[in-house]
Amino acid sequence: MSEAATLFLPGPAALVGIQSEVEESLDVESHFVMNGELFVGLKEPMVSPSVAIILNLGPIDDVLSGEVEVTVWRTLDLRVRGGVTNRLSDLAWVDGELFATTTSYEGEGHLWNVTAAPRLLSEFDDLHPEGVSTNDEGGLTVTFDDSDESDGLLVHLARKSVFPL
Repeated sequence: MSEAATLFLPGPAALVGIQSEVEESLDVESHFVMNGELFVGLKEPMVSPSVAIILNLGPIDDVLSGEVEVTVWRTLDLRVRGGVTNRLSDLAWVDGELFATTTSYEGEGHLWNVTAAPRLLSEFDDLHPEGVSTNDEGGLTVTFDDSDESDGLLVHLARKSVFPL
């Protein structure tokens, strides 16, 4: 396991009480690769409302050979005001920064920088972000799946608005 992967490891206590939920509601919603290791983000189950789980599946070569040792890498507290329950919808590792998008049944979506403690970057009223990636200008593009437009909706964010100085 890489040094970066152990930095936020919360330990098995993060999963206490939700093992039965894993079998009933496992929803892998996102993934990213960092230092040759594969990470997956869970939309469900959550540790508690708005607290998402990121699992480390280990080195990609091990995953492809069937030698997977799953560990909890980190949990993300994605709570916002008003008690909205946020569910993880995507993760992107870009230039040493980890970004996340979340959706909620209450109708809002969010973009976060979760490299360290989660920091809310953007709110999207009545939109559900489903993806985040880098764009040609070095910023981020957020995609939404609930647009009336046939091509969907994309929001481009400038680099200076999402990356620390």
